[in-house]
Amino acid sequence: MRVSQSGLIRPTAGILCILLLQGLIGIAQAAPAGSVTPAPSNPGKMPKPVKAQVIGVLGDSLGDGLWAGLYRLLRRDRNFTVIKKSKVSSGLTQTTFFNWINAAETITTDDEFQIAVVFLGANDQQPLKQDKTWHRFRSAEWTRIYTDRITKLIKALKKKKLEVYWVGLPVMQKDGFDRRAQFLNGLYKKTAAELKVPYIDIRDVTAGEDGKYATHYKDINGKMRLMRADDGVHFTMSGYIVIASRVIAQIRAEREKAKRRKKTLVGAAMADRPRADSGDVRPGQHVRSR
Repeated sequence: MRVSQSGLIRPTAGILCILLLQGLIGIAQAAPAGSVTPAPSNPGKMPKPVKAQVIGVLGDSLGDGLWAGLYRLLRRDRNFTVIKKSKVSSGLTQTTFFNWINAAETITTDDEFQIAVVFLGANDQQPLKQDKTWHRFRSAEWTRIYTDRITKLIKALKKKKLEVYWVGLPVMQKDGFDRRAQFLNGLYKKTAAELKVPYIDIRDVTAGEDGKYATHYKDINGKMRLMRADDGVHFTMSGYIVIASRVIAQIRAEREKAKRRKKTLVGAAMADRPRADSGDVRPGQHVRSR
């Protein structure tokens, strides 16, 4: 430092530089913590992102529509996504055109999808052939063979360790067609129950307030929207989203039920574990075996 003629002490240039650097360091240390994102202390312990469960939709043209509805409904969902495995004009009666049981048996186990949703039957109200013999729709032999095919399809899917859900047919416009659809639903529901597979009934969400066929439905805002296509069998996109909402709601409910059941079983197993009977055991105290 230098002393001026007035007697005041003045810092030299070198001292000024040191003071300036110390001031800058002090400002950096006083910066808000949020201004710099620190690196994780242990990157190996970072939480893994939840892997979305893939839903594969199997079925006929109704299955095609359900896939589209689920796709619209789940496109921003982090827990589920959906792929199309449906085949237009297919079913369980005409196996020469497409055999669903064979298709299920050839599904690979590469985790392509974990949940199988089956939605078919619109093309199955017709005779079927087995062993060179034709059987009339709803006859005893037709019913036996068709039920056996439902069973084989479900078992083939379950063998691949897939969660299986069977969607029943909707209300149909023509009375005769609707009665036949209800007959098929009875077979689907009974077989699904026997094989412990959830059956998803959609008749109530595809019917009007009187329980009969309806072309429109009322959305959550009370606005009437077109639900059915002109053929009285298929749906508009809005209608398929209605069905998709019912399907995904039941999938979520079944999964939540399974979680609660697992938690109950774990709790019961913990309660059944043998405990020391020599009074209260303090931490660090050893219980001598007898």
